[in-house]
Amino acid sequence: MNLATRSHLRPAWRRLAAVALLLLALSVALPLPGCGSSLSSNSNTRGLFDKPVLEKIRRTVDPARESDTIDFLSSAELKGRPTGSQEGEMAADFLLEQFSSYGLQPVEQLGMRDLWQSFEVPGERLFVADQRAGQITCRNILGAIKGSEEPDNLVIITANYDGIGVDRDTGEVYPGADFNASGTSAVLELARVFTSLKLSTKKTVVFACLAAEESGSFGSRALADGIEQAGKKDRAEIINVQGLGAGPDEYLSLWDLNYRKNRPIADSVVSAASFCGVNLERGGSDPGGSPASLFFVYHIAAVNCDWSWSEKTNHPDFHQLTDTPDKVNMDRVKTATQVVGVAAWLRASSV
Repeated sequence: MNLATRSHLRPAWRRLAAVALLLLALSVALPLPGCGSSLSSNSNTRGLFDKPVLEKIRRTVDPARESDTIDFLSSAELKGRPTGSQEGEMAADFLLEQFSSYGLQPVEQLGMRDLWQSFEVPGERLFVADQRAGQITCRNILGAIKGSEEPDNLVIITANYDGIGVDRDTGEVYPGADFNASGTSAVLELARVFTSLKLSTKKTVVFACLAAEESGSFGSRALADGIEQAGKKDRAEIINVQGLGAGPDEYLSLWDLNYRKNRPIADSVVSAASFCGVNLERGGSDPGGSPASLFFVYHIAAVNCDWSWSEKTNHPDFHQLTDTPDKVNMDRVKTATQVVGVAAWLRASSV
């Protein structure tokens, strides 16, 4: 090749180099969905074009309503709401009534025709005074907002609403205010927020209140079985919430079980915390033994959020008679609810 030929090709070479540099710059500025850990780096949001929606979700969360829910669920009237008891059914009916009033729909993707999922639990496993043999029918309460583009992809927010009832020796009630009326109040409040704002998402958003968790994770197992039987194991992502109002420290805990399938939803929680200005500690293990650990066994993507749970000594009222509403820090419940709501919207609206 002579000098004239090389001189002729030089402009084309420079143009190709410029294009390569531009593509490299774009790859840095625009990471793939699910990558990165903040809204400024575009994690799951395709930039900040939806910032007004995220701000609406954050501002619409009402801690007064959450406090009312916690007060009712942990009241003496519900006697610790153990699954299988009349009081446990009262709690289920309350949640069902709220979901119905919000206009939530049955989760048809899981073959449901109603706002509840029935399942059986051995009577001897329940925290009821009149333990009985045989199978007892229990209910998860679930409601959905159908996605506009990918309705078979599910973003599910879960919490258990049952408690451990009454001390058989003393007759004293275990209120279960923070464990887990606080988590249930967050699920209920986010159902209200999403429906009141008439939020439209690509994926279906499901709100799920689980029963019989304290008796052996029967509620989460029933939900996992339903997801598996419907062939949605690779289409479901779950954020579980529990113990949102206690803990000695000022940070929200996120447990992702070091599981590859959990990374996108965990990254969205990190992004949501950044957006809401919340300190978040991300860890792998799940010291509380939350439903996320059960979903992991089914290979369903699931993370757990609670308030600064690193060991049980951080929550001195866990499963104690002293787990009363006055001990629940409502600022923390509100903050956690905001983060989970924003994270759920990010996942449900992601590409």
